[in-house]
Amino acid sequence: QQSQSWKLNYAYALYQLGNRAKALKYFQELIPSTYEFIDHAARYFIAKILSDVKRNEEAEKVWGDVISSGHETKYVELSKKQLK
Repeated sequence: QQSQSWKLNYAYALYQLGNRAKALKYFQELIPSTYEFIDHAARYFIAKILSDVKRNEEAEKVWGDVISSGHETKYVELSKKQLK
């Protein structure tokens, strides 16, 4: 789990710095994760990147997948907010 956490943090830093393409690669490497939080986080940010490049239908599907996972994380709530 620790290596996945590091990769998630690195991908998030890349996202925050505007390097969406590289961030997307790292987020995608985290899926599927056996750790629900990491899986949800990676999927949430993949959807954010898709939305940023106007691939809205794909983004909405990914956010929907996070919401319908059956487990509650902050990324479920953030995904719900994105779909409003």
